[in-house]
Amino acid sequence: MKSPIYFLHLTLAISSLGYLLLTPSTALAMPATQIAISKPALPDPDRLLAQLYAADPPPRSSGGGTTYEKPPSRLGGGSRFVPTLQQGTEAPGRIRGGASRSTCPAVTTELTALVPTAEVVTQRPNGRPRKTTNVIGQTTLDHPTFWFYVPYTNQNENLTEFVLQDAKGTEIYKTTIDLSAKPGIVAVRLPQSAPKLESGKQYQWFFQYYCAREKTTRPIFVNGWIQRLDRSPDLQKQITAATTPRDVAQVYNQNNIWFDALTTLAEARRAKPTDEALLADWKQLLEEVDLANLATEPFAN
Repeated sequence: MKSPIYFLHLTLAISSLGYLLLTPSTALAMPATQIAISKPALPDPDRLLAQLYAADPPPRSSGGGTTYEKPPSRLGGGSRFVPTLQQGTEAPGRIRGGASRSTCPAVTTELTALVPTAEVVTQRPNGRPRKTTNVIGQTTLDHPTFWFYVPYTNQNENLTEFVLQDAKGTEIYKTTIDLSAKPGIVAVRLPQSAPKLESGKQYQWFFQYYCAREKTTRPIFVNGWIQRLDRSPDLQKQITAATTPRDVAQVYNQNNIWFDALTTLAEARRAKPTDEALLADWKQLLEEVDLANLATEPFAN
């Protein structure tokens, strides 16, 4: 896909050619003053670039998925926390923000979403394989919490956003994020004032960091999905029997409910930051989804 810079240059070139490409007969018939007056005003590059970026936000995936001849099969390295999706659907995303833009602060560790992933292989109608990395976890809560490692701080006052969409791509919640003075793990809680996540449905989320105070550049972003499910009677019985937050986190862990396991453990760790057992559980949980490098990062909010 061509970048907005490419289209900016192309637009400017076309505008210039519109002025220069006069036929000889037309040019001879026109007075010199009229030729000068006919020169179009070239669009302001900065304003046009901002418009192009605004019209070309980070890619968003609709929830419809694609129908394939064969159901997906998982490759090695996938996480047990990633639910098996219906045939013909996928939940693509990215958990790391990629390289910093030239205008962004340099960082050692990339912007990272604390979510599980699983690489799956589906078969296209033409028989060729298609690899997709599904980025999705489950929750039993109608207002869950999302977790991210954010290497950026409030020093530059750059715009940071969290966006939540339904499976059709309709925005249902958006908020700006106030970063702290130090990098670390950031919690984004879906407030009670936001629409409830409905059981059995999937939602797509985005965490976006702009390298400016306004949306004049393409952001560094991560995105993925969350699936809401009801607590079964057996799961509710296990949670009721749990006596400590650590026990509750282990119940969610054993039932492969990622967001609830992570949030329960994170809140327990923040309440008791020196608890070695909680730290060990935290490290083990992140290691299982290939995020061991973030296990000792501090909480930033």
